[in-house]
Amino acid sequence: MEFIELLNYASYDTILQVAVITVPCLASLVLPSLLRWCDVIGNVCTPSQRSFMACGIALKRSLDLDSPYGPEHAVKRRCTGATSPRCLSFHASPTHSPPAVVAEESPRKLSLTEIEVYLRQELRGNTNRINDMDTDQKVDVSTEIATFRDRPLLSIRQLCNLCDRLLKEQEIRLREEFEEVLNARLTEQYQTFVRFTYDQIHRRIDSTEPSFVLKGNLKREFTLQSSRRPPATLALMIGSTLTLLLMMLFRLDVSESIHPRSQFSGVGTMSVYSLRLPAFEVVSSFVIWFAHVAYAWYLIGIESALYGSEEINQFNFVDGWSIIGRIRDNTNFEWNVWMDMLPYYVLALVLHRLLSYLLERFDFGVQKALFISSLLWPALNCIAYGWFPVAVSLVYGFTLFITTRITTSLVALWAICLVFFGSLFSDIYNQFEQPNYYIFCVYITYKLLQCISYFSYQIESAKVGGFKKPLLITLRDGCLYAFYMPYSTVLFVTYRNFIAQCVKRSDENSRRAIVWLGLRVVFWTLFCEFVLHIFYMNSMILDVEFLKHTRLDVLCALVLTAGQFFHAKYVAIFGFFALFAKLDGMDPHWKPVCIARVALYSVMWRCFDHGLYTFLRDHIFKPIANSTLIPLNQSMKQFLAIAVTFVFVWIFHGQSETLGWWALLNLLEIFLETVAAMFDRRWDIFSMLVTVVGPFNTRRLIGIAMIPCTALSVFSIVYFLSNVECANVVIERLAFNRYQWTVQPALIYLIGLGYFFVQFCIEMQQLAPVEMYMDTPRRRLREALKVFH
Repeated sequence: MEFIELLNYASYDTILQVAVITVPCLASLVLPSLLRWCDVIGNVCTPSQRSFMACGIALKRSLDLDSPYGPEHAVKRRCTGATSPRCLSFHASPTHSPPAVVAEESPRKLSLTEIEVYLRQELRGNTNRINDMDTDQKVDVSTEIATFRDRPLLSIRQLCNLCDRLLKEQEIRLREEFEEVLNARLTEQYQTFVRFTYDQIHRRIDSTEPSFVLKGNLKREFTLQSSRRPPATLALMIGSTLTLLLMMLFRLDVSESIHPRSQFSGVGTMSVYSLRLPAFEVVSSFVIWFAHVAYAWYLIGIESALYGSEEINQFNFVDGWSIIGRIRDNTNFEWNVWMDMLPYYVLALVLHRLLSYLLERFDFGVQKALFISSLLWPALNCIAYGWFPVAVSLVYGFTLFITTRITTSLVALWAICLVFFGSLFSDIYNQFEQPNYYIFCVYITYKLLQCISYFSYQIESAKVGGFKKPLLITLRDGCLYAFYMPYSTVLFVTYRNFIAQCVKRSDENSRRAIVWLGLRVVFWTLFCEFVLHIFYMNSMILDVEFLKHTRLDVLCALVLTAGQFFHAKYVAIFGFFALFAKLDGMDPHWKPVCIARVALYSVMWRCFDHGLYTFLRDHIFKPIANSTLIPLNQSMKQFLAIAVTFVFVWIFHGQSETLGWWALLNLLEIFLETVAAMFDRRWDIFSMLVTVVGPFNTRRLIGIAMIPCTALSVFSIVYFLSNVECANVVIERLAFNRYQWTVQPALIYLIGLGYFFVQFCIEMQQLAPVEMYMDTPRRRLREALKVFH
């Protein structure tokens, strides 16, 4: 036992040295018997078998741990001596007998007491013995093994770098997991709160539905129902609402910036809009951009006078106002249809407002007013758009209603709607002539959007607690939403926003604001007509021969002025429907942003057509990006959602080749912004640039980085406003030749102009911010509370 305890305290080197000494002693006792047995076998076996056995034993010899006694020792001489190579085949030899040598050199057997004494001596003089062995140049196997084990594989610096990199990777992974879990929890809490809010609304208006017509009756009904509600239920509802509100607020980022962040801005409170350039650069950007815009309109005015006087172009024009004495450009098909249908729109909307006034005046009651409106509003749509589009929309809507009731599936709803979208541009309806076919397609596409929004809401409500409304009430509410005249087509709103606006209808829209809006609509309508009499950019941008031979500055001016006319046209169209919506007490988001002050198309999509953007975000992008059924990470799901969104944009707008190129360039531009935002969120590039190069240079670098996005936006506008052939000519002359793979010199000038344009847009956002919908948890909560209150 003492010997075993002594071994526990012995070092590795000491034990190895003792083993080297004791193993040969033990082997000297065993080897004589083993060698005698080998001699007997050697006499019996054949020469080939003896050679095979010798090779096998030689292979099992250790080459690293040789005898520690040196080459002159007797045991070493027995195996490695040069007496005869026959020792490999174990031939018996009387002159060199291995058993005799081993017997002569074999020491006596050591007792346990002697081994113990030896080990104790080794422990006392271990250090001196190692030094003596080094000086005597003896083979020390333990020292070699210890030296090999103590040899460093990595330096301290390499080890620190390795640990630092591993820690950074782990930190990034944990941060991504935390953001994913946090977003999932926020989404879950938001959905729970919205379901609770809608459930409370349905309970409050169980017997009386919210009026889409009467403002006074709606307020009176809510007042009566609130007064009849038991205090305990009301207190429970308020307490639950406050509890959910606090839960959401604790999850919000308190460092949210006042100004909307750019796609290239950092994660903190700073943004590109908070970085100000020197006054000289700001003034230079404004002067350069305004000068180019004014010069573009001047060039188009000069070229229009020459272009309109040529007889070959007369088929593009009609007689204009006699007071001006100029012919009118007739190539803008959309504006021509709008002006032709404007009297019918005015008649239908005036009758709509008169019907609402009569129902409010005679106080029919909420239920009767709703049913009367659901029957008369489709008739008003027939006056404005014709009976056939209304009949087809009713058939489509009833089909989707049956599908929703049977399947309760969003996939089935979308599949049938996509079939309906595809049928619009097939040979089924091509028998109609223009402009009836155009009006039919516009009306049906917006009705399909409304059906998707309404029935998606019904499916979500059914998943919470089943279909609570009766069948007739569901059909009535769908008709009221789809055939409400101000929101019937181009001024689109989703069903949730429609419900929110109906619930909070009031007399907040003053007469002064309504009159001012009416004057603005009249001004922009007359402005568009005046532009068509003086500036003929709509004809010139569709003339391939003119685009091939005109000057490059005229070519650039065509793109700019045609885009600005497109904006002015939709200001008049959106404003006309928004005027009657405000007369009903609604709150439409109608102001489209001007293309001459927006550098990023993500801002353009948010701020030009707010209703379409809300539909794409709520019904396509967010369901795909937040889906747990798609086996992709969050970034890949976001890219997939963007791609699917723009595929639907192409389907919705007409499924033509020109619109396909327009949607593709928009998709690439949004991809660039998304990738830049992902890089910035991961490595905080914005804050790093501010720290390293300063705020001024950071602002300049961001302006340079936004130029590719602006270029893609401009090229997409060319495809949207013309056709494929004309757009190819413009891009080849201004940017690069796709046949010769050469860059045009004009592109260098346009890149420089694009830098000043980007700086102008950033300053304009600082001076006069555009109303941008930023999808943050705080904003989602505010919208839900808006519906509840």
